[in-house]
Amino acid sequence: SSNLRGLVQHSTRGKNTPATHESKELSLVDMWLVIRKRRLLLICMSLGLAGLATLAGLIRGPRYTATAEVQIQPGSASDLKESISTMLASGLSSLDEIMESDGELLQSESLLMDVTRTLKLQDNTTFLGSKKTVSTALIGGQTYPLLHGDLNNPWVREAILKILRKHLSVDRVPRTQMMSISYESRSADLSASIVNTLQDRFIEHNYEMHYRTTQAVSKWLDGQ
Repeated sequence: SSNLRGLVQHSTRGKNTPATHESKELSLVDMWLVIRKRRLLLICMSLGLAGLATLAGLIRGPRYTATAEVQIQPGSASDLKESISTMLASGLSSLDEIMESDGELLQSESLLMDVTRTLKLQDNTTFLGSKKTVSTALIGGQTYPLLHGDLNNPWVREAILKILRKHLSVDRVPRTQMMSISYESRSADLSASIVNTLQDRFIEHNYEMHYRTTQAVSKWLDGQ
């Protein structure tokens, strides 16, 4: 009886294996037949997607990205900020926080408006693109010219900042003390000019800030 059970078990397993294999083969054959039947449709869809991607690229036009990196030098800027902030108990106690604050500074209104005034971006049609005017969000509001616009006008200023921030990227390079600055536009010269000017203004701003803070600390120490 034990031999008989073994025979039955062996027989059962032997029947299941080919059936599974056969069903897999049938599934693959069915899929292949479906693909063959629909191959014209699949080819047309692929060509259509490729055509749309090409058309979008032509409409969008070529884009140029300029990139620069600013290093927070250990022993100078970062240590100065950290030592001063510790002395004044301002809360900036780590390099990560210092670099985060520098990243925010690179995208701040004051620095970006310095870049705008230096390069006269309000007069640059390549920078503005198709946007030539700006309208207020108020009911019955006014429309102001953006091209050759007045930078003292808050609506014009906000529109310029929006364009700048849309194409600007500021990121910390992982596991380093460097900040990466990138700008994308339709002009290689414009992208490079914006990145270089922003980098220069950032360095100047840091020198000025360090000088003022050092003076404040010296004055406070004299008072002690």
